[in-house]
Amino acid sequence: MPSWRSVGLVSERGKTDYTVRSLARGLDLLLKLQEPPHRFRPADFERHLGTSRNAVFRLLRTLQSRGFVQRIGDLYGVGMRVFSLGQLAGHEVDALRSAALPVAHDLQRASDETVTVYIRDGNEALCVVAIESTQELRVAATVGSRYPLNAGGPTKLLLAYLPEESREAILSGPLAAVTARTLVDPAALRERTRLIRARGYEFSSGETFVGSTGFAAPIRDASGSAIAALGLSGPEGRLAPIAETRLLPLVLKAAAEISARLGFRDALPDPEV
Repeated sequence: MPSWRSVGLVSERGKTDYTVRSLARGLDLLLKLQEPPHRFRPADFERHLGTSRNAVFRLLRTLQSRGFVQRIGDLYGVGMRVFSLGQLAGHEVDALRSAALPVAHDLQRASDETVTVYIRDGNEALCVVAIESTQELRVAATVGSRYPLNAGGPTKLLLAYLPEESREAILSGPLAAVTARTLVDPAALRERTRLIRARGYEFSSGETFVGSTGFAAPIRDASGSAIAALGLSGPEGRLAPIAETRLLPLVLKAAAEISARLGFRDALPDPEV
């Protein structure tokens, strides 16, 4: 019987990476189909993956047999199984947005600062709710915007609540700096994520926008898992004097209300703290 170490990949640092190489290549092939014109020849996948034609052929045949890709003449495109999974993922996001939007609007009106909700998408945080402040000087936010998980309050909060193996996989890879204040040191990020889990929120300043500051709190589902992050942000000079006394309680209350709408009832202790 193979050991866990024998089925994983060993990194240069001697840690086991439990990635299945062939599965990773198959997923990279599927991700290629996101690019226009969304249909490619096997030779295109060969160049993209940096592997042999025979390996690409085996991947295509496997994915085709499961409905993830379909053959159209000499080209391969997305199969209907991807579409059905996409619909399922869309329903999950729709449920989150339905629960979050009324509360996010109330939070924006109470604070008149920018309110966002982020979810994890791979190694990035994806904005699914964005309600901007009405004030002339404000932090801009757009649904669909993405940031690395090490940059900003909501993003680091999502990183903090990942399972340890997933968190370490991200911390062991390249960490992008969005501004000069973005944390890119793995040791510092490990300590920061431990603090986030211990206190249940994150405060950040200037990590994605110079001169901005804000708070983030976890949104939990019925199981208690932190599935999203609620953020409030604005100009540092305006928020700093009232951040912890007025704004943090509003963010924590709003995150708890969204969580309750998603079925979360009890505050579960975090076993990693």
